[in-house]
Amino acid sequence: MAHTQIVLRISAFLLLVVRSDASLRGTKTKGEKQGKLLCSAEDVINQFEWDGMYSSPPKKCTNDLNYKVTSCPLEDGKGQHETYGLVLKNKAKTGNNLYPDFNAVTWASNSAGIGDWLDVVCTNATSPDDAVCNILPGTVGLGAGDAYAVAAFDMDQLPPAMYKLVQPTWMNLARESVIPHTYDYVFNKFKDKFSDFKKFKESCVPDQSVFLALEKNGPSQGEPGLKAYTRIVEDYGAQMREVGCATNDDYSAWDGSCRCQSISECDVAVQKFCGTNSSVCDPSPYLCPSDGTSPVGYVRAYLEYFLDALPGFRGTGFGEGADGETHGEDGEPEYIVSPNIPKIEKGVHITKQSVQCSV
Repeated sequence: MAHTQIVLRISAFLLLVVRSDASLRGTKTKGEKQGKLLCSAEDVINQFEWDGMYSSPPKKCTNDLNYKVTSCPLEDGKGQHETYGLVLKNKAKTGNNLYPDFNAVTWASNSAGIGDWLDVVCTNATSPDDAVCNILPGTVGLGAGDAYAVAAFDMDQLPPAMYKLVQPTWMNLARESVIPHTYDYVFNKFKDKFSDFKKFKESCVPDQSVFLALEKNGPSQGEPGLKAYTRIVEDYGAQMREVGCATNDDYSAWDGSCRCQSISECDVAVQKFCGTNSSVCDPSPYLCPSDGTSPVGYVRAYLEYFLDALPGFRGTGFGEGADGETHGEDGEPEYIVSPNIPKIEKGVHITKQSVQCSV
């Protein structure tokens, strides 16, 4: 699928070297500032860890604003890196994956978003702790202190047969069969309870009409994600309650009614999708019913439980803008990678400095 790339033409550029002022401060052409070109996940993380980002006064990196994280040609001349990044949540700190282990996907920003993060950090942060604990969480929709590190990964380094990258519009979720692609991850502990797990994976694909209904229910007309979610709860609340959601009205844009905050809680949710037969797991009546039922509520609950598509999720492929929660404006492009990416996967780089958040 297409995704945003920023290409910066310059006559010469220096490759990033950790703690080297010359390469980390950017470059100039004919006396004009050209910003800083970063070509890979490793470059991005080295920049976040560079002590010159946080020196004061003055901050050396303020001379090199507008970081450009772009797909530079690889050294062997074969292809280009595709770099994405995310701010790691505290809930993923002790886990094995970039995103909390109880989610089936990793959410990430594209190269343009990472460049914006670096600009914000350069302009506002006084230390790596300040950047990770206070500055970046607010930029990506987390609370202060809800993060512990920054990660970046080169999508081209991940095994292509295993991972699926999608900009999550409602219809992309349908066209790319994202939900079936998560079955191995979501139902991993319950595979032995399926009569034929392989057949289930191949045959149980939520109908496109479900995603058309979700798209129709917004925020296709520029309304806030929460308003659209509330309408789904009103229309399909019975289905959502059947799998443990929408039991009350205590939810907000970032705190959903389909709560899944740990592996044990997600196991309970999976059991609900397995059905009432304790010896057999069959999610088909919920995700791909054969009796003509439209499973909009079930599918929306599945997305919220296991893909972290909270009520604020807009289904447009973009996050909420600065006023998006009120006016439904688009923010930056967002992406999901399925399955959840292990921290030790090739092409993954994470800031190593110890961060201590006081809140």
